[in-house]
Parts: sequence; structure tokens; C-alpha cells
Amino acid sequence: MKCLVLAGGEGNRLWPLSRKNFPKQFVFLREGHSLFQETIARNLTFCDEFWIMTSLKYQAIVDGQLQAFTDLNFRCFYEETSHRTTASLMLASLAADPEEPLLVVPSDYIVESGDYKGAVIAAQAASAQGQLVCIGTDILEPALGYGYLHPNPVGSPGYSYPQTFEHARALTHAGGWLWDTGILLGKADTFRRELDESTGGALRRMAMALKGFDLTQRQCVVPNRVLDCAPPKGLGDTLMEHSDALRAVHGQFRWNRLAQLNSLSEFSDQSS
Repeated sequence: MKCLVLAGGEGNRLWPLSRKNFPKQFVFLREGHSLFQETIARNLTFCDEFWIMTSLKYQAIVDGQLQAFTDLNFRCFYEETSHRTTASLMLASLAADPEEPLLVVPSDYIVESGDYKGAVIAAQAASAQGQLVCIGTDILEPALGYGYLHPNPVGSPGYSYPQTFEHARALTHAGGWLWDTGILLGKADTFRRELDESTGGALRRMAMALKGFDLTQRQCVVPNRVLDCAPPKGLGDTLMEHSDALRAVHGQFRWNRLAQLNSLSEFSDQSS
């Protein structure tokens, strides 16, 4: 299984700790490790290769932080300029063999405790039926900057991205809702099909733009002419809101996206 590490975000909401040229996923937060490094370490058990999806401007940072791993099998896809996560997943799904399972993990969150391994194993089992699987966790408190999932035992989960605190609080108090961790698992071919359908054929346009382009290089710089085929949207706006192939797994682990400085403060207090 390939692990897609989404590491191209600029972390604007965590300024001033997180800056445009050194965003939060690369900041050393605990025990001398960054969130980016912890994301890789957490998934070594499951994946035989790591595909780092990030911006070209972070190349030196990524190269430096990967030195912490011995004999890590990895490939880096550097976007000429930063694009949203839909472009990253479209590119990775086209680079992978159709039957290859892909574990998609953001690198701007922490897992503090609980059974992360069990959640991934459950998602693997569910994805074997040809579905895309998302992992949700218990809501710690109403908050903005998070997607919210409502699992459906017979179909795709409900999805909402609150724009107001009142909406986030209403979902939390309604019961049955989970935080969307952004972790996805499924076969590359399933991702291709669902992304193409939800973006009006954008994936096929990207495939055409990639003709003659070598995606097998260990260090691959992807030009804007390829990435611009994708809509400038995150995966919540494309897959989560529109795909009928999604299933949700309730992860029994404590998860925090560090979307705001107060969540960083709470994490620091618990880590000290």
C-alpha cells in the first residue's frame, strides 16, 4: 500500500508559529519531531512506500526532514506552485497502478492516544469491497476549520463543513457526528473514477496533460500546466460532498488538527 502524505499546505491559521515558508507540518512540536515526520512514522507499519505531495518551495525542508528515516522508500512530488489537495490526489491516483491501495493522510494533525492502527485496519477491510473509506473520530469540542461526518451504515456518510460556530455546535449537540480526519483509503482506480466524476472530467484532462511526463522519478517536479487541470478545491469539496462510493469508519483515537492556536496550546499542555 502506498501512503500519500499531503504536506503542501501553508498553515496560515497557525500564524505566527506557522509561516508561509515554514508551515506547521514542518515545525518541531514535540520530542524534536515535526507533524510531517510523525505522520510518516505512524504509518510505517502499513505502507511499503511513501509519496510526499508538497510544494516545490518546501523541497529543502522535506529533504532535510526525511533524513530522520533510515531506508525509507519514498517518492516526492513537488508542485511548481501550491495547489489544493484535489490536485494532489488526482496526480497520485494517475501515478499509481489501478489496483494499488492508497492511504491518504494529511500531515497537519496529531494523534495523541487510542487505537489508530485498528482504525486503519478496519478501513482496509472496508475498502476491499471497492469503496473509498474515510475515518472519523469523536468531536472533542465544537470548532471551525474541521469537516464533520455522519456515518451511514448502508451508504455514504453525511458531510458538513460549518462556516459558523453556531453550526458546529449544533452538529456536535445533535449526536452521531464525527470530526473528519481527512484520512482516506481506497484503490487508485476507485479514486480516479470518483474524482473524475465529481470534477466534470478534470482527471481525464490531467491524464492528457501528463502524456510523455515521467512520474516514476524519485524527485518529480510537476508543472502548473498539469496541476491547473484540477479545480482549486480541497477533497472535502470534491470527494466528501459528492462521492457515493464513500463509507465511514469510526476511529477510536484522539485526533486534533491543530487548526487554531488554542488547539496548539492545549496540545502543548498535554505534552509537557
